Amino acid sequence: MKLSCGIIRDLLPLYEDEVCCEESREQVEEHLAECAECRALLETFKIPEISLLPEEEILLAEEEKRIRRIFRRLKRRWRLSLAVLLLIIPLVYAGVLLYHEYRGEGLCFTNLDEVMTGSRFFKLLQEENYEQAAAMIDFESGYQSMRETLEGDVEEEVRAWYNKYFGDVLSMSEEEYVQKQQDAFVKFMEESHVLILRARYRYAYRTSSEWVVEYTVTERVADMEGSDRIFRVSMGIHDGKLLIGAASSEPRDSELPSFLDIFFRKFE
Repeated sequence: MKLSCGIIRDLLPLYEDEVCCEESREQVEEHLAECAECRALLETFKIPEISLLPEEEILLAEEEKRIRRIFRRLKRRWRLSLAVLLLIIPLVYAGVLLYHEYRGEGLCFTNLDEVMTGSRFFKLLQEENYEQAAAMIDFESGYQSMRETLEGDVEEEVRAWYNKYFGDVLSMSEEEYVQKQQDAFVKFMEESHVLILRARYRYAYRTSSEWVVEYTVTERVADMEGSDRIFRVSMGIHDGKLLIGAASSEPRDSELPSFLDIFFRKFE
């Protein structure tokens, strides 16, 4: 679309100062090639700029234009570099996630939900919201495992041991058992004076059936003198439920309650 002389004359100062965009520059030059009046007008405000200014000011004006051109180029390059960087960062991150997915280790696409679930569980403990935290623990699988053992074909010594400590499971439904364990969990956390200070994702690895996520957890016990207790917890997470697979604690003190007792004791 050709521009009128009025529009071109409005653009001439910008064209002369080299601050208009490339598209406007092309339109002005196309018009000037055909319009003698606009060419003459362009020459008129070139003449006073050169003839009326002292030589030193002319040189300064030209240097200023040169510097403005340099800064415009740098600005364009900076914007381009920023755009490339913003494009590269998610690609690199996606590449790392794909690599971890392939190895079955570390943070990746298919374990983000598990990592977030574990973090949410520890967040609830930090907030002392024990009821919601208890609902996230997989007490159901423990109930099913004990019933299978008690009712299955096992050695008499094993059956006698399970009957001694877990025989009452046979008299309860799964819902009753889970509610009993959740209530005991809440009571234990409220009375043990264990405070979860922080929990950080450490590692993740894939087993044949699920992802296992490791956390480094720092706890404080009211009756414990000295430094806080730090331990690592490996949690299998399935359908939003947490099942502790392994844990280690430093320092070890069996006389003081610990967050780990939630998973390695039978609630009564």
